[in-house]
Amino acid sequence: MTRSKTIKILLALSIIVIGLLYFERERLGIKAAPDVEQKSEIDDLLKQAKSVMEDESDTITARILKAKELYEKADLLASKTDYDKEKYSDFLFDYADFLYNQGLYRDSEAVYLRQIPLAEELYGTEHPYTACDYNDIGTVYYKSKEYDKALEYLNKALKIRETKLGPNHPYTKITQEWIEAVHSAME
Repeated sequence: MTRSKTIKILLALSIIVIGLLYFERERLGIKAAPDVEQKSEIDDLLKQAKSVMEDESDTITARILKAKELYEKADLLASKTDYDKEKYSDFLFDYADFLYNQGLYRDSEAVYLRQIPLAEELYGTEHPYTACDYNDIGTVYYKSKEYDKALEYLNKALKIRETKLGPNHPYTKITQEWIEAVHSAME
C-alpha cells in the first residue's frame, strides 16, 4: 500500500470516528462546546462590560446599569454553553470588585458567591487565587457589618495564605489586618 493511500484511509477513518462521536454525544445528551460565534459574542460582551466599568466619562450610576446589562447578557449566554470557566471566573471577580468599589456590597456579595464556586472548581479550595476570593468576600461582609461571615471567609483566606505564601507575605499580612479590623469593629 502506498503512503498516499494509507493517508487517505486514515483520513476517512478519522472522519467516520468524528461522526460517530458526534452522534454518540447527541444520544447521551452531552452539551456541545459553544460555537465560535457564541464564544465571540460572550467575549465581546465581557470586554464591553469591562470597558464600561473603566470608563470614567459616564456617571457611576450609568456605568453600573450598563455593566449590569452587559453582564446579564454574557451570563445568560455563558450559562447555556460550555464557556471558558477561567475567563468567566475572572470576569465575575472583576465585576464583583467593581461593585465593591462603588459601595454596592450586596450586589458585590451576590457576584462573589457565584464566582467563588468557579474558583474552587478551577483551582481548588487551598489555592492562593481562591484565598483572594475568600479575602475579598470577607471584606464585603466586613463593610456590610456581617462580622461572623467576614471572619469565616477571612480565616479561610488566612489559613491558605499562611500555608501557601508564608506568614510574612504581603497578602497574608493584608488578611491579618482585615481580621484585626473585624475584631475591633465587634468590640
